Amino acid sequence: MEKDKQKIKIEGVMQCADLSVVLEQLIADMKNGKLAVQVGDEALLLHPCPRVNVVVKAATNKDAETFHLEISWKRPPELGGVAGAAR
Repeated sequence: MEKDKQKIKIEGVMQCADLSVVLEQLIADMKNGKLAVQVGDEALLLHPCPRVNVVVKAATNKDAETFHLEISWKRPPELGGVAGAAR
């Protein structure tokens, strides 16, 4: 049986200055232990652990450059995670 999954995706084009404001807010949220993601009237509140898994990818070719950042962690038992689960 699959557990309920909530997802929010933000995709589009924005100015780099606007993106840096978003990233700075995400950094502040991570430091406070609560990461709020909102798109319109949809919102998702995440609770990052002190220790997270990180994947950074960067690539360039003739026409474009890309940068991907993925951060993940296991939910603690008090938030519905499995005790002792490791990634």
